[in-house]
Amino acid sequence: KRWFSSSFCLAHGNALERLSHLLRHLMWRSTKANQLVRQQMGIPDMEEKKVKLQFSSVEKYFYDQLYEETAGAAHRVMGSKKKAKDSVLLNQSLHKLRAACCHPQVGTSGIGGRVRR
Repeated sequence: KRWFSSSFCLAHGNALERLSHLLRHLMWRSTKANQLVRQQMGIPDMEEKKVKLQFSSVEKYFYDQLYEETAGAAHRVMGSKKKAKDSVLLNQSLHKLRAACCHPQVGTSGIGGRVRR
């Protein structure tokens, strides 16, 4: 009750500032896109780290195959009249390519299907 009544105090400045003071306690800001919100939540700034991978020969072969498939999908999208369908295929190819880059040891099983144990 006290913060509510203090929101109408003229000492807080103009009407917009008083309204802001009142709503600050009522509304929840959950977006992390706003720098002020990230500071209030104690979220550190994002940091980008680039790591160069050294593929094994099998991983490189698999990655190159996916790269060619993705490049072909991109060319099809650019020259296609069915952009929606081809865009979905391109998106899938890009996801596979990213997965192969991030987890090359997992992606190599895609060459011949499942790895036998």
